Amino acid sequence: SLVRVRTPDPRAGPGTWLTLWMGAVLAADPTGPVARSVQFCSTPFPINVLRLEFDCSYYHTYVELDAVQLVGTLDRPSAQFQAPVQLTYRPFALQWGLDSFTFALSDCPSDLLRVTADSTFSLNITFKNHP
Repeated sequence: SLVRVRTPDPRAGPGTWLTLWMGAVLAADPTGPVARSVQFCSTPFPINVLRLEFDCSYYHTYVELDAVQLVGTLDRPSAQFQAPVQLTYRPFALQWGLDSFTFALSDCPSDLLRVTADSTFSLNITFKNHP
């Protein structure tokens, strides 16, 4: 079963592979064909080599690969983080005092490997006496 898709990472030097996709062993009938579709996010560099990694321990047999279809584009989408970012924060009713929330950023929500470390935003909610 396909468990990982990698590509050489030119930013890190020879022999270093960037994981584009990772998944668990797909339990299926080992006597019939297995089709698996995976999607991965764009990379900061063009890709011309892919390494497909298989785990054969579930099936206790070798892997026979019939076809691989690659779909992509030469055009890279561009996006920039521009301040100010609008964020709506709604505390609980009648809440005041210190509060905080934790967040992380990602340019590829389906890829947990491309998420920033958690950051915490703290704030102080001022008490307001409503007549």
